[in-house]
Amino acid sequence: MSPEFDKRAASTKRDYLRYLEIISKAWGELLVSDLRPKHVIGLRDKWASTPVAANHLLAVLKTLVNWGIPREFCETNPCVYVPKLETDEEGARPWPVWAYSLIEEHAREDVRRAVLLARYTGQRQSDVLRMAPSDVEDGGINVVQQKTGKELWVPLHDDLVGALEGWSCSPFVQTPKGEAYNTDRSQAAWTRLMNGTPAGGIRKEGYIRAPRVERRETA
Repeated sequence: MSPEFDKRAASTKRDYLRYLEIISKAWGELLVSDLRPKHVIGLRDKWASTPVAANHLLAVLKTLVNWGIPREFCETNPCVYVPKLETDEEGARPWPVWAYSLIEEHAREDVRRAVLLARYTGQRQSDVLRMAPSDVEDGGINVVQQKTGKELWVPLHDDLVGALEGWSCSPFVQTPKGEAYNTDRSQAAWTRLMNGTPAGGIRKEGYIRAPRVERRETA
């Protein structure tokens, strides 16, 4: 590993390594010097159903190739020719790694589940709250988006697969009393978390809603 990578926080390293694994599996022995914009576009478009994740993958790849230029692995960065995908984030910003760490440390199990599903599927709150074991199929999760009516099959990242194996209730996200959530209940739980725990730092930094972010990727 490089000195630049070693200086990063452990959670950031894990975040980068997930994406680097995707890149490695996608291109195998392809030399960096042989990488072309068409390859980058092809990888980006595999994640088109979750555009925030696709854009984050593109950013990690761009950083990686930039690191390699002064080390003479390549002379140019093909990522600069590949635009990000348009997203429908309604003003939301992708969460940094530290925000997820606060959720892990301070949120209840139900909120942690909702955040984990949002993080790794990139879907809206209303869709996350309806996800259930019956939606999981062939290594992915079926989603009918409530807002758009669009039908999606979202590949599951390994970290989410491991979590789902221990979640037997339907839907996956339930109140402490075992009841299904609606958006009002979910918002109330989120407000309590933000107002009553150190996780409130997420909102103070301008991340005003639960994440609809990086569907982080399985290969």
